[in-house]
Amino acid sequence: MSWDRKEAASSGTRLTKRLSSPVGLAGCVLTLVLGVGAVCTFQSYRALRRAGEERASEALRERSGEVRAAFAGALGAADALLDRLSEQLRAHAELPDRASLLARMHALATARPGLTWLSLSFPDGTFAAVRLDDAGRPIGQTSDPREKVEYRFDERGEPVRTNIEPTEYDPRRRSFYRLALASGGRTWTEPYPFYSQRRTGVSRVEAVYRDAGDRASLLAVMTADFDATGLTRLLKQPMTPSQRQLVLTRDGAVLAADGVALPAGPPGEALHWSALRDPAVIAARAHVVPGAPLRSRTIDVAGRPWRLQEAEVASLDGQQVVLMSLLPEDELFARAHREALVGLLATLATALLGLALALVLSSNIARLRRQRHAAELEAQRARAEIVELGSYRLIELLGAGGMGTVYRARHQLLARDAALKLIRSGEASDEAEEEARKELFFREAKVLASLRSPNTVAVYDFGIADDGRYYLAMELLDGLDLERLVCEHGAQPPARVARILAQACDSLAEAHAAGLVHGDVKPANLFLCRLVSWLDVVKVLDFGLTRAVGTRVNAAKVQGTPAYMAPEQALGDPTSAASDLYALGCVGYWLLAGRRPYESEDPEGLLESHVIAPVPELPVSVLAATPPALVQLLTRCMAKHAEHRPSSAAALAHALRRVAAECAATYPDEARAAFWASRFAGPTATTPGVVTEPVLSVARDRELRAAG
Repeated sequence: MSWDRKEAASSGTRLTKRLSSPVGLAGCVLTLVLGVGAVCTFQSYRALRRAGEERASEALRERSGEVRAAFAGALGAADALLDRLSEQLRAHAELPDRASLLARMHALATARPGLTWLSLSFPDGTFAAVRLDDAGRPIGQTSDPREKVEYRFDERGEPVRTNIEPTEYDPRRRSFYRLALASGGRTWTEPYPFYSQRRTGVSRVEAVYRDAGDRASLLAVMTADFDATGLTRLLKQPMTPSQRQLVLTRDGAVLAADGVALPAGPPGEALHWSALRDPAVIAARAHVVPGAPLRSRTIDVAGRPWRLQEAEVASLDGQQVVLMSLLPEDELFARAHREALVGLLATLATALLGLALALVLSSNIARLRRQRHAAELEAQRARAEIVELGSYRLIELLGAGGMGTVYRARHQLLARDAALKLIRSGEASDEAEEEARKELFFREAKVLASLRSPNTVAVYDFGIADDGRYYLAMELLDGLDLERLVCEHGAQPPARVARILAQACDSLAEAHAAGLVHGDVKPANLFLCRLVSWLDVVKVLDFGLTRAVGTRVNAAKVQGTPAYMAPEQALGDPTSAASDLYALGCVGYWLLAGRRPYESEDPEGLLESHVIAPVPELPVSVLAATPPALVQLLTRCMAKHAEHRPSSAAALAHALRRVAAECAATYPDEARAAFWASRFAGPTATTPGVVTEPVLSVARDRELRAAG
């Protein structure tokens, strides 16, 4: 047994020596390079192909969004168009010649995407309309039950008679006329074939009376018609040569199509997509379930994978209108596959180059191994040096930015977790810049430590480590900032917005009373969290830009975030508490509308908008659901002149809480509890191993960039 052990040890020693020889090292390196090259080549191809396919899928979704916007704009304009037409009809109802209305109707129908007819049907059976021919040119038409007259329009938009022919058309016998009289208001028709062309379309109709409620005083029935030809013009150019695009109602009526031949519909019936004989459409019908949620999927068309994309583009009195895009995946992903193949060849070439260099590098492997071992020891020593910092033990890195790094830390005696910010030293270009960094750090620490509001992030400790670096320990928060709140959950209800802004005012009121201005109030610096059983608690972060009231800032070095900057701050004029209230008003606009008050890719353009642009109004849909008192408060906050804004943060907080109480039903306690229950469905933040969302001042890259 002893001899066997000695023989095994001797064999192991010989193998080690062979592997350590130049030939052995070269063989090991060659094997390693070949293996790694093969794996990297395969993984690179897969990653590039997957990324390209995702990019193409995103482009398809963006294209669907563009079409959705085009249809919403076209069909949504029908009401405004009929409003104008109703005004013209009431003003000129006594004109003896129906053609006299054509010039006015021509002006209304011009440049209306998707619109194909604008008509008036009178109780005596006469008819006046402006329609667009297949080339998009406007054609005027009047008729009675015996005769039809067509007109063209001259350069001034006046009708010029071009043709007269007999007709039996009587609009009073058409379904849209009966629907308008029966509905008692404005409504959309079901899809139906338009007269003579047999193209399927939908119409927005309304009966107009001289005296409201008196059916005997009917003036005319108005229609704004959208048929397959007009709506097809709204479809974007196909992404691939074989793409099919259909716009359907959920019942299958075809409203628009591109890339698909449309047969004439049966007399008296709308064209249904079951009548289409295109192979891709036939395959899609087998996968679309009426009433099922809209989604994207892959289907088989004659053994070839196609992408089926569904998206809602409009709703006609509850009738859902759907955009259906069909295109071959090999065409959709052709560019992605080419890029993946190029990446494959590039990676393969790199692997071969590495293989050629392996023999040259083998002689240096031993030296590199020694260097790596020394580097590992040095890294271990460096990690050991930062494990303990003052009274805190660093647990994990949370983030890094321009000024330093942020760690999760635990107090060694109190066993309390904190967010610890560690400032970098020795990285500045000169001594003056390094001193400026230190001054900014200590100023933030002292300002935060002096504030006691429960809505201001709490500072536990700050000081200097043994190696000369500075640290700041603050409370670790669970939740999300207001920027993420809107990005992930959309615009917020008025009651919640009022409560959030009121809490932010409490923090700012304390700072203002101490003669301090925050200077960078924005959604990313207002953190929404829970504290034990208290929900929707606001913490104001990042007082690193705080300055004494009235301090003038060099306009060339304006500090803050352009999207939320008060006019006087943008101009470099003295700031005041009113500057923070202006930014808070912009935050309120962001929470209610889901977008910023002013939008521009250019920071200078944003600053100019804050200075000279009118105070923006909330979108109409938001205004309808927002109490006027809250709208007035935000408008006052965003006033261009500081003296027109609320007198103080405390007064504003009082007014906001009154508004929140009045509209509490828009965000009841149950909704708030459900929000936090869904966000923290797992263990609490004090449970070991839980992933929290800590945020503290200057902890994120965007905050660091805004700070200077």
